[in-house]
Amino acid sequence: MKEIDYIEHRFSVFIAKTETNLDTHLVKELITYKDGSSEPNIRLINNFKRPFYITKDRFRNHKQKKEYEEINKVNSYTSIQSDLPNAIAGKLKMTGYKRNQYRDVLKSPYLYGSDVPSTVILSKMYEDKFGLHTTPYTMSTLDIESDVDTKDITVISSVYKNTIRTAISRTLIKNYKLSGDEWIIKEVRRLYSEHVEEKHKDKELIITIHDNEVDCIKAIFKFLHERKPDFLAIWNVMFDMPMMTNALVRAGESPKTIISDPDIPHELKRYEVKQGPAKKKKADGTVTQIDIQDRWHSFLTCSSFYIIDAMCAYSHIRAGASKVIGGYSLDNITLTNLGKGGKLKFEGLVSDNLSKEDWHRQMSRNHPLHYIVYNMGDNTTMCDLEDKTNDLSVVLPTLAGHSNFTYFNSGPSKIVDKLYLEILDDGLVLGTKPHINDQNKILGLDKWIVTLNPTRITKDGSKVLMNRSDKTV
Repeated sequence: MKEIDYIEHRFSVFIAKTETNLDTHLVKELITYKDGSSEPNIRLINNFKRPFYITKDRFRNHKQKKEYEEINKVNSYTSIQSDLPNAIAGKLKMTGYKRNQYRDVLKSPYLYGSDVPSTVILSKMYEDKFGLHTTPYTMSTLDIESDVDTKDITVISSVYKNTIRTAISRTLIKNYKLSGDEWIIKEVRRLYSEHVEEKHKDKELIITIHDNEVDCIKAIFKFLHERKPDFLAIWNVMFDMPMMTNALVRAGESPKTIISDPDIPHELKRYEVKQGPAKKKKADGTVTQIDIQDRWHSFLTCSSFYIIDAMCAYSHIRAGASKVIGGYSLDNITLTNLGKGGKLKFEGLVSDNLSKEDWHRQMSRNHPLHYIVYNMGDNTTMCDLEDKTNDLSVVLPTLAGHSNFTYFNSGPSKIVDKLYLEILDDGLVLGTKPHINDQNKILGLDKWIVTLNPTRITKDGSKVLMNRSDKTV
């Protein structure tokens, strides 16, 4: 057994208590040893108790919520995350309380510190115990190609560090069935070495051929579970992941079983997707479309990797900057950052004037071995982009801090997490937000009367003028 130097918290997943499993947190760790070596690890923490705070009886002299309270004026309690509302209601001696409804306990002006997720508290505990370490996060890419007409997945590739893992369906190479698998793999290797950039030629190629798309999916996720990257990065994730999970479901397979880490108990395996909203409602009531790169999709999976849309990460990291001219395709973003398009080109194989759909149809039908290399190239392109931007290895984890990646797009939520942790060190505990019953109502500016010239309105607030019979205040 090697001696541990320190352990870093990469991310954690909360799994609520059910009839079949305990309240559980899956923590992805990076363990670094005294000899300088390191390895990824998954740790399951059962019944982790997180804190919450209730104002002491003698200080309950206010009816409105407060932004914060001195730590010596509150009692500190703990609860597992699954039972938090019940624990709060019990300490507040609430009557008429609906069991396990968090929004009901938020009415109390004496509740503090319960809004911050347990995953944030766990992350901070790792830092408190082992110190602050900033080892870059690891990333694996994934990209699929599918038949334009049948929609069957024909090839999947993933890159992790110096290895490219490619799984090919026989439906793509059916015209080569007399050539044999060994010849096909050898030919793909040759084409790869001819067309890929020099810096990627030394990568290890693991290429296998499978009878169907489901076996391809299983092979790729087996590779990912073995390598345990921190991020599984996919450009435009809501194309690739639904294609794969739908294929699994059609075949009678459970996506959560394939995508979750094989070493965790079956009752803890999860695969849930929360898509970012496609529209937003403005204050004036108008509805606008949210651009595809500005949506934030979150995945609840019990894996050693966090599934992330690299396109959306690129956009959100640069929130506030001008939109990229030409759009957020991988090819255009690569052109913007690296000065060259990211797609592999095969001169003379197909016409340059074809539509995108026809290009894919022609390549997959007439040049399937080149098409496989094209798929591999999309993955190496994402690696090239990451080498330039460090978006997922450094920037996004730094900007997230202790907050969960699922709400990286929410600036206010990240601020609350950070503020809670910082003022706690100063002997203060953060208040909780109230539950708002009319949260779907939007307060606009219609029917308001502006009495001041806009140039006189400052960030410090505007003055209010009241006419009275004797004077003006």
